[in-house]
Amino acid sequence: MSRLTLVFNAGHLTDRLWAEVDLCRSLLDEFSAKINSYEALGLRGFLQKALMVAVEEKKLASWRSQILERRAALHVLLASFNSIQLHEVGEQLGRVGSQAQYIASRVNGVEAQVHNVEVQVHNVEAQVLNVGTLGVVLSTFLSAQVSQTGSEIREAVSEMRQGQTEVQRAIAQMSLHDIRDPVFFVIDPVGRSIPIPLSHFAGFNDLDRILKAYLFNRPEAGSRYVERGDYSVVTTQGEVISRSNVREKVRAWMQFDISIVKRSLEWTPMACPQCG
Repeated sequence: MSRLTLVFNAGHLTDRLWAEVDLCRSLLDEFSAKINSYEALGLRGFLQKALMVAVEEKKLASWRSQILERRAALHVLLASFNSIQLHEVGEQLGRVGSQAQYIASRVNGVEAQVHNVEVQVHNVEAQVLNVGTLGVVLSTFLSAQVSQTGSEIREAVSEMRQGQTEVQRAIAQMSLHDIRDPVFFVIDPVGRSIPIPLSHFAGFNDLDRILKAYLFNRPEAGSRYVERGDYSVVTTQGEVISRSNVREKVRAWMQFDISIVKRSLEWTPMACPQCG
């Protein structure tokens, strides 16, 4: 939320919010002071208060209008606050999802390199052993070197996996419950609700990016199928939503399901990951 913090520290919204609140308070204090000035006069004050209400109807109407204007201004400012906060959450979610995918690809690449190096060293050892005593010395040296190199690479892989775990934890801790802008919900294959903000949803690509970030490295929820696009969005009535017009079908607070599309295999029957 760094950009959001800068916006508020710079006073772009905070100063305006406080100014509107102070103006509302001053209007209320002014009206209250005018009314309370008659209370000390007893019955005569009550009659004067009633007369004031009747005579100054136009002034009261003006006061109500000012209060309504201030309330409308506050509503606009609060809506702007929610929009900025929601936009920041969406951007963070996209960045975290991309970072998690990048780390996963790096981990897989490094592990493959470690395996290739070990295979090559074993091949060299086999060749060196054929040259006698010198071969034994070189083989021992190479074994020590590859063991040390392998340990260093595995340590690097462990650090990257730790970073991947932290990224996933950051995704899990992200919450949109405090956001008041309209959202709709997508239920993943294991029943977990994923809120999608309408103000940050222009089409299927936005939905696809958010779903991939939420389901990353969750095989029990069909993450590998979602990652390669083998899924459909389905209404609670069972209607499959076309990706080209998904934005037209979505409304605030609606609920949809993810339907996993498994590729058919000739030698084994396929099953739904949820119901088996």
